[in-house]
Amino acid sequence: MAEISGKASSQEEEPELELRLPAFLPDDYIDEPGERLEFYRKLSSAKTADDADEIEMALLDRFGRLPAPARALCDLARMRAAMRSAGVAELKRGTAPCSSPFPHTPRSTGRTWSPG
Repeated sequence: MAEISGKASSQEEEPELELRLPAFLPDDYIDEPGERLEFYRKLSSAKTADDADEIEMALLDRFGRLPAPARALCDLARMRAAMRSAGVAELKRGTAPCSSPFPHTPRSTGRTWSPG
């Protein structure tokens, strides 16, 4: 039914990730705007952590050591892929540490995580 109405199913929706940290490809790392946009596109379309790893390796091979904001961008692509596979719709950073919405299970420690 979602396909008929033109709406994406909940499984196809991208997880919302708002951690308010610098995550970008600096101009002085990739000076060509078209190339920068292409890597943004690739990272945003990474469906798995392995996809994000491959893109990060391509950046390393082509442009050298990643600056902190570029590493953070790759980390966020991996995190979004993990959220997607776990069925997590959103993760936002407020004033308190982020916490996992998962129950205490053998696979989950229930620990909180706070970036930066």
